[in-house]
Amino acid sequence: METIVAIVGLWVIVVAGVVIPAYINYEAPPEILFTDTESIELTEFSFSQTDITVAPGTDLTFELLNVGGSQHNFGFSDDNVTERIKPGNTDSFHAGVLTKDRTFFCGIPGHRDNGMELTVHVSGS
Repeated sequence: METIVAIVGLWVIVVAGVVIPAYINYEAPPEILFTDTESIELTEFSFSQTDITVAPGTDLTFELLNVGGSQHNFGFSDDNVTERIKPGNTDSFHAGVLTKDRTFFCGIPGHRDNGMELTVHVSGS
């Protein structure tokens, strides 16, 4: 019986060690207060807009049109970008609910370095 109590006690300690830290570090998803869609044209080394301001809690989507002569993409990290958008084609990018400023860019090598950045400012952040 003591062995069973010891095993159950150890199991409770292990589960608590996993569950409690996960609960403490849990962040609820941001609340959607507004929705916005911004149209952006992509061309050689520039976006049609370089600064946008939205309210905190805005669920933002970009409608993208490549008006340039080369392929571009759009995103906010190397792992979170659109597929390459060929000249004349369109795509969309869901940025999510914004609660702080975020910079978006073309991730094709050399494009961001030459100016393909767009900053979304969240008013009040």
